[in-house]
Amino acid sequence: SIQYNAEVVDISKLLKTNIDLVQPQTVHKHIVLKQKLQPDLKALVDKQMLGFVLRKVLSLYIEAVEENGIIIITLKKSIKERDLLSIKIKSRHLIDPTNGLLNAWEFNTHYMEGSEKSRSNMLGLMLCKEFIEKQGGATQISNSKKSIVFTFPLA
Repeated sequence: SIQYNAEVVDISKLLKTNIDLVQPQTVHKHIVLKQKLQPDLKALVDKQMLGFVLRKVLSLYIEAVEENGIIIITLKKSIKERDLLSIKIKSRHLIDPTNGLLNAWEFNTHYMEGSEKSRSNMLGLMLCKEFIEKQGGATQISNSKKSIVFTFPLA
């Protein structure tokens, strides 16, 4: 079992760090990672677990977005529930939003029947989902399958 080490983390700084780590993956497809990050939002999370989730999901978006596409990463205090922060990752430039990576998040069995890489991505996403829930977070997929939102309690 993976140990959970919660600490108060500035989520905007954690996002910037992880965006910088995946940035080199965008070069060959000329993808822009657009950041809309509200500063000084803190949550009680495991920095390593959340970093893994952010890198995995951003990497899968980069893989799923067409050339010259844009991925928007937003961090803000939740409008609906004041005690939550939300991290939203979205793109209108997904190659196949109806049968793509967000279906895998919902554990669509067709996705699991794909290539070895698809199965590897599926296992990574299962781990991501477990990490989000372990930290008291929740996940929501948009109906259009173009965005994913993670919410966490503010610290």
